Amino acid sequence: MKINCFIPFQNLTQVKDTLVSLKELSLINKVYLLQEGTTPETIEGYEILNIDSIRSTSTVKKIAEKSDTAYSLIYTKSAELRL
Repeated sequence: MKINCFIPFQNLTQVKDTLVSLKELSLINKVYLLQEGTTPETIEGYEILNIDSIRSTSTVKKIAEKSDTAYSLIYTKSAELRL
């Protein structure tokens, strides 16, 4: 069983500890970073999805398109995620 994760992304400092925690888990298939706006940013090994709002219909549709595993984790807070 693998899980795709969708995490809000503002900047590397905000998301760094969450990415380290998720990378250690063998259950994680892929982590997508949800970034509001279209500021060009890249982080090697992660796909950034440009969104208009974390709670919009278009964001849910983008997540659905990328959800190719049995389970998806959608995290909506910008605070560090610890499992």
